[in-house]
Amino acid sequence: MNALDAIAGRASVRAFTAKKVAPELTEKILRIATAAPTGGNMQPWQVAVVRGESKRRLSAAYIDAAEKMQPPQPDIPYYPEPMPAKYNLRRHIMSTRIYRARGIKFDRDGIDWPAVIDLLKQNYYFFGADTGLLFFIERDLAAGSLLDIGMFMQNIMLAAGAHGLATCSQASWGNYPHLARAALGIEDDWRLICGMSLGYPDPGEKTVPRLREQPSQFVRWYA
Repeated sequence: MNALDAIAGRASVRAFTAKKVAPELTEKILRIATAAPTGGNMQPWQVAVVRGESKRRLSAAYIDAAEKMQPPQPDIPYYPEPMPAKYNLRRHIMSTRIYRARGIKFDRDGIDWPAVIDLLKQNYYFFGADTGLLFFIERDLAAGSLLDIGMFMQNIMLAAGAHGLATCSQASWGNYPHLARAALGIEDDWRLICGMSLGYPDPGEKTVPRLREQPSQFVRWYA
């Protein structure tokens, strides 16, 4: 698979098989991903790889918080408040497409809220993936390190796809960073950015076609 096909074919997968991901393969993918550019070669990331009992313990803590409707306490807010209208519309359209792909009723005639909530909770099970990744940066780093870790994560997703794996990057893991640090014994000076599911995709999963803006809609040319 060449780079162009890997980029065009990448998709967020929200259903995985129970097949185990060999730790050696995960390590290989992470090693490949370190080729990402970083400002001053800082390489500012730390990654927690969760599997087995650690993953079950982490999921249980997050599900408990979600069921108790605890308000999110992110280290770094992912979305602005209030959300600008045009971006809110894009989010709504994407959510609707995801729910409909899963056969969940979500339209002006009615919403199957129990099914919607169940799918949202599946975030905290890494959608059934064998392996979960959590991404951290140190608290005293600035916005540039967020750019660095984003390019690092993209490399992980592309490398995973090249090895027959699928991924889903998940901002939802940033909702309760204190729970992740407590469950995994991570020091308080590490901020949790987001998580990622890593595993073998369920062949019956319906990925949602991506709606992307064309360059004519976001590029200004200067000569």
